[in-house]
Amino acid sequence: MKKSFLMFGLLAVLAGCGGNQTQNNTQNNSDSGIVSADSILLVSCILDEAFDGQWFYPMFSDSIDLQGIKEIHLIPSYNVGDDSSTAVPYMIGIAQIDYVFYQTEFESFSGKVSVYYDGFKKIPVTQYALVNGLPDGELNVFDPQGKKIISRIYEAGVCKEVTTDVYASDWTFNPKNSVLMIENVGAHQTFGDNGVPTIHIGPSIHASLDGSENSQYDLIRSDVFENFFMVNGGDFTGCLLGYFPISSLEPERFFELHFVGGKLNDTIRVYGTWGLELEEVYSNGERVEVLYKTEEMDGMGKPVIYLYPETEMLVNVQLDLNGKITHSYPKYPAGGWNVKAQPDGTLYDENGKGFYALFWEGISPQEFTYRDGFVVTGSETEKFLESSLDIIGLTRREANEFIMFWLPQMENNAYNLIHFSTDEYEEIAKLKISPKPESILRIMMVWSPLDQQIEIPQQNLYDLKVERNGFTVVEWGGKKQNVMNEL
Repeated sequence: MKKSFLMFGLLAVLAGCGGNQTQNNTQNNSDSGIVSADSILLVSCILDEAFDGQWFYPMFSDSIDLQGIKEIHLIPSYNVGDDSSTAVPYMIGIAQIDYVFYQTEFESFSGKVSVYYDGFKKIPVTQYALVNGLPDGELNVFDPQGKKIISRIYEAGVCKEVTTDVYASDWTFNPKNSVLMIENVGAHQTFGDNGVPTIHIGPSIHASLDGSENSQYDLIRSDVFENFFMVNGGDFTGCLLGYFPISSLEPERFFELHFVGGKLNDTIRVYGTWGLELEEVYSNGERVEVLYKTEEMDGMGKPVIYLYPETEMLVNVQLDLNGKITHSYPKYPAGGWNVKAQPDGTLYDENGKGFYALFWEGISPQEFTYRDGFVVTGSETEKFLESSLDIIGLTRREANEFIMFWLPQMENNAYNLIHFSTDEYEEIAKLKISPKPESILRIMMVWSPLDQQIEIPQQNLYDLKVERNGFTVVEWGGKKQNVMNEL
């Protein structure tokens, strides 16, 4: 599912220049953080749309001196030849619930933050104040035409008031009693020809950081529908439309639930990053038919490919899969991906659009086998993955992305059986890369949830470690499968 946080990139190093020169050279210096004479730090951001459409990845030096900086201006990153006067819609991705700078270099920053759709800073997205890295005061978000679409009041990072939003965000939910309370519900309610209401709801401003309270996921838990589903004190009749955190000018749908008298009724749908995941038909709270349900154990999940050349180069990446590619980003074309790769891992397609990695998912009739591996309790899975991925050779950033994707599916299981596949994975999914890399590290984690512990020979992870030399390619992915068939 989609995440709801952002990372910001200060690209390259800090350099001093005059205030007017800062704006005039925005396009030419989009690969640098520039400090103007009036203490404004200009930061160009690269958005990765591959997974969530809302990640700004950092590519800056380890130490940044913010002493004397009073304002931070965020603009989209441009390649030479791009039109930096054009509004870049993805900058709306800043409009999240928490507005937190996740880089440690910014966590204590106090000052003004301005975000723009364009490189010349003519089309504002939002402007707000940070106090010790947390939003404080009024925060408004505008679309590229200047229409206000979000207006909130923050105190030390906590949203205290919402006057305008693209969907209902001031709500609380008690999953034990299935009671949803929405402030100003009328502002986010529409009516069909039959007079039945549809409530448009997004992430709650009252959601806890660990997702344990007022989470949208609780609204689609099967156990909450064992009770009568109530909205603002009454058994709900109508449609509840849920949306992911805003990352585009058109919010993406998360779920569609229909109720009559507090019971599920008619067709309900749940969506994931890549589209429909569940579609079922209900009648007065009873499930009548399953029209569609994704099978988690069918496919290899989220393999991503990183390219790290020593110098900028054009690279062709071809995937020979024994099966079918179901999803890819950028879209996998005939003849493979053709990208311009930078030493820091940034990739650009032929149109100059930036990516941090190549993404694919697929299905294959060939199964993996557990010749050896590890049996890890769910509660210890995070620690196990941290140490194992370090041994194998992933960087901290690569390991972070791996764990953030897989841990939510694993940490609540009694046990997890884990094997890191090499030879079998090479047979199933061959990579052909030109120019040929000097070192390549491919990790496919095959895993299965277990109800009880079993015995299996321990895998030697040091045999999988790859030293990075010259042009390096790194790929990671995973597959959940049925353990009984493969042991």
